[in-house]
Amino acid sequence: CLNGSFVHAEEARISALDEGLLYGYGLFETILVRDGIPLLLEPHLRRMEEGARTIGLAMPFAVGEIGKLVVETISRNGVRSGSVRLTLFAGNTPDVSNLVILTRPPRYGEEQKAMGFRACIASSRRNEHSILSRVKSLNYLENILARREALSKGFDEAIFLNTSGYLSEGSATNIFLVKDGVLITPSEDQGILPGIMRELVIRVCKEHGIRVVERRVEVQELLRSDEAFFTNSLMEVMPLVQVEGHRIGSGKPGDLTRWLDMEVRSVVR
Repeated sequence: CLNGSFVHAEEARISALDEGLLYGYGLFETILVRDGIPLLLEPHLRRMEEGARTIGLAMPFAVGEIGKLVVETISRNGVRSGSVRLTLFAGNTPDVSNLVILTRPPRYGEEQKAMGFRACIASSRRNEHSILSRVKSLNYLENILARREALSKGFDEAIFLNTSGYLSEGSATNIFLVKDGVLITPSEDQGILPGIMRELVIRVCKEHGIRVVERRVEVQELLRSDEAFFTNSLMEVMPLVQVEGHRIGSGKPGDLTRWLDMEVRSVVR
């Protein structure tokens, strides 16, 4: 779906002069599709709208109309399981923007959740003072390079520290750890993107009486934690079992992590 029109992918065209292409001036959202339904669609669209306002980017359609286009794109492509990506980017000027909606196949499987992720610490740092750390920007090269670095070393994900040396987030995830039954996660001032799934996990825990603490987190706290996990909208809750060869807890997905994964799926469904 290109600016409200449905075309074959090879026929979609944008201008070589668009600022989204030239400068990465834009935003994106990736939404999980299950049973043909875009899950948590409203909060994703709300975050895109808020991000556009933050960076001074025009919204070419009302949020409700974008939601209808998302649903129709999924339907036209016959997607039952996978994801849909929205890319909003500036045209020749920021007051003229483009919207591309496309579908993708599933990315994460149950086998990965059963084993859990192994992660490394990224060699680059997240700038917690940058406006880009708080919006889902097309300026994603730092994340891509960190993830490639992790994969080249045999890891599944890279963890950013911020400029002060505290935990920030993964290259495509938010991070949580569990210690003595308390859920701990870096606060929003630590250079994180406030994830849709992060917000849902925090809400579910509070509704079930599980204490959640958002604050600065040291790397050693993660290494000494009882269990840990990543979240994003496609993987939902992914166990973290090892960081650079250091086993987290038992080295297997923890009890709270597994419960949260099931509970979150139930809430979303």
